[in-house]
Amino acid sequence: MFGKHWDCTALKDWPDVLGKIVHKYFDDPAKAKAVQEDVCSKQSAAADWGFSAADWLPIKANYRHTQGVPSMGASYINVDWKSIMLYPSGAGGYGTARPPNDPDESPDVYDQRQPVLLRNDGVKIHTNAIPSPLDVAGIKALYESGNAKNLEGSAFVLPNDQKSPDNDKFKKDFSKTKGDKCNKT
Repeated sequence: MFGKHWDCTALKDWPDVLGKIVHKYFDDPAKAKAVQEDVCSKQSAAADWGFSAADWLPIKANYRHTQGVPSMGASYINVDWKSIMLYPSGAGGYGTARPPNDPDESPDVYDQRQPVLLRNDGVKIHTNAIPSPLDVAGIKALYESGNAKNLEGSAFVLPNDQKSPDNDKFKKDFSKTKGDKCNKT
């Protein structure tokens, strides 16, 4: 089971996928039911049917993990709920969403989509617009630890770092107001 509150039928493309399954297996209701369960629980089955649940479901495969990146032992209690890398509960679900009018506006006001996945405690996952401290630490670990190399073989330095040769351009580009055109180099 993928999460305690996973509802693949809340996805906008569920009726289309369901229709295709029912049409293909109209003479075998038991098979149709089994396929419906598969597309909601197995990433590969969802992908085979072109169902957007494939974007949500965990990929089951034998992957080699980069040395130093935790791959074992992580669990629900390790989730960074402030990460910008999380889908909000309603992503791909029925309903509408818009950007917030201000940073303090409640997500329940601007995101009216039906939840596809809730946290295990039943709370909605909201869009995070600002990288969390763990996001920043992860980016630094990837780019500044020597794991990722530039064309010269040196570790990447993020452009907002004062040691970066691109720091001045970074400050200039990000100090502009919305609507200004960025300088091209």
